[in-house]
Amino acid sequence: MAMLRKAQANCTARNGGLVIANSALGLYSIPASLHPGEPNIDWTQNVGAMGGGSFTEWFGSIWMQEPDGQWNASMMERVFENVVNSSRAGYPVVLKAAPGPATANFTHRGQPGQTGFTVAEWAGDTPLPATVQGVQKAVASVLVQSLAPFLIVAEPNVFFSYAFFYDMVSGYIPCPKAGVECAMPTAWFPEFEKPLGPPDGPAVKKGLVYTRTFQHADVYVDLADRNACKITWHAE
Repeated sequence: MAMLRKAQANCTARNGGLVIANSALGLYSIPASLHPGEPNIDWTQNVGAMGGGSFTEWFGSIWMQEPDGQWNASMMERVFENVVNSSRAGYPVVLKAAPGPATANFTHRGQPGQTGFTVAEWAGDTPLPATVQGVQKAVASVLVQSLAPFLIVAEPNVFFSYAFFYDMVSGYIPCPKAGVECAMPTAWFPEFEKPLGPPDGPAVKKGLVYTRTFQHADVYVDLADRNACKITWHAE
């Protein structure tokens, strides 16, 4: 924490920069037994101690799901709570979501002689398609499983990204043209262009079900069934 505070002070003094801490241990609440060499640092220690922000890696996947690909509901509940607390305290939060029930098993997609891209394989009984075109279609079909949870906690200082990894071809931009080997389709996601409008208020929680109403959309997330995620866009 002392090193992070010093890094934050140095960045602020030079150009007003912000240190964003990867809050995987504290925010996900990974049991200390999985990382015996690292303390299970709480969110308030991780983010508040240095006055910076939080980078939430693999939002809704990897550490936050069961082997069958369904969410670990208690872990997701804590993540939702801490993202809300972080944003209300004035800290920025960057949510790095991956398409579908991504696992830590990374493989390559692409034809011989082409550059290709890296993907995180899917947990459960539904494998990630083997072809580039299949991957592009699949990531569009499961966008709601990442976008709906984001909208449950969305605020002006909460940011969303959607990609398998951290390079451009793994998802951060649309493919520039058909036939290029990258993870996202050439036609960018239409949901990103739809008017959302302000929320009526924070999300409403009933058991494991979260709902939230925006001016132009209704959002539904059931932590017991990620396939039940739904965004209902109001008629324009």
